[in-house]
Amino acid sequence: MSDPEIEELRDKVHCAVVLERTLPPWKLDRKESTKLSLKYRRGKGEILIVSHGGKGWWDPTSDAKGDVFGLVQRLEPAVNFGHVRKRLREFAGLSPSFPIVERAGQRKTSERPVAERWADRKAVWPYLNSKRGPAPVRH
Repeated sequence: MSDPEIEELRDKVHCAVVLERTLPPWKLDRKESTKLSLKYRRGKGEILIVSHGGKGWWDPTSDAKGDVFGLVQRLEPAVNFGHVRKRLREFAGLSPSFPIVERAGQRKTSERPVAERWADRKAVWPYLNSKRGPAPVRH
């Protein structure tokens, strides 16, 4: 016989919410994520993948994987199962905010529409003509 609260917490708590609210917080690596697998990073070399619509997770650097209960126990090994349940109750029904990890050298995306940025670009033809000269005429 299964405990209804355990099943309810498995259903209502997204693994990404647990990662985002564990200190220091994990951040989404949007560039490395897909629709089905969300890659979260924290610190140097700490990576966890959230899968199965937020119901599961796995560690690409080991064989570790599991559900939201296993995730809390992985992040806080000293916490017993009763405390895990208590902690997960706080997260039931919350949605992940998907904070994005900042990478060194990462380009910032502009808030301006593409058409506006394109219209404001510098013309390259004057530069090319001054450096290379006019294009040869072909007959």
